[in-house]
Amino acid sequence: MPIPENVHTLPAVTYEPVPEQGLSPVLDIGGGGEGVVGLLCEGVCVSVDRDASELAEAPEGPLKIVSDATTLPFLDGSFPRARAFFSFMYMEETTKAAVLDEVFRVLTPGASLLIEDLRVDDDYPAEIVLQPLTLVMPDGVRLETGYGCRWEGKYQDALSLAMTAERAGFYVLASQDMDALFRLQLEKPGVE
Repeated sequence: MPIPENVHTLPAVTYEPVPEQGLSPVLDIGGGGEGVVGLLCEGVCVSVDRDASELAEAPEGPLKIVSDATTLPFLDGSFPRARAFFSFMYMEETTKAAVLDEVFRVLTPGASLLIEDLRVDDDYPAEIVLQPLTLVMPDGVRLETGYGCRWEGKYQDALSLAMTAERAGFYVLASQDMDALFRLQLEKPGVE
């Protein structure tokens, strides 16, 4: 089936998601679809997505909660770790800020947030951007997938998201650009 003219397809990328180690609970922001974070977790994973059909598609394992990430249904300091795997690309700028504020609230002091997402420029020649991906999981299993969204007039990279995260109170521990993808490792300051 031909790709419509309003879709800009980026070159296919092979990507190895960061393995999730440890048994402490992980909050998965936007955990529907392939449910990659849930597949990576050794312990408890709580996947939150505002779209029930996305959570229904995800593999069994995580606790799945339909919720908007701007108003998470958890007490302050509930999670020692959080992840967002190709989730922020679907959010407007004001939503990204609200989600980062809310994730900051539900993380314990010293907790981490790992963001793996798409870097997209605002000058693509189409209104929809599609990133084909081959995900190589820690056990060697390869998942063929892709992430796409309306992108006309938008921009996202590690630096812009890091600046929004810092305004929410996070420290930036590491930032890594990889072709059209990036990783951003954030931390909520610990108790002094």
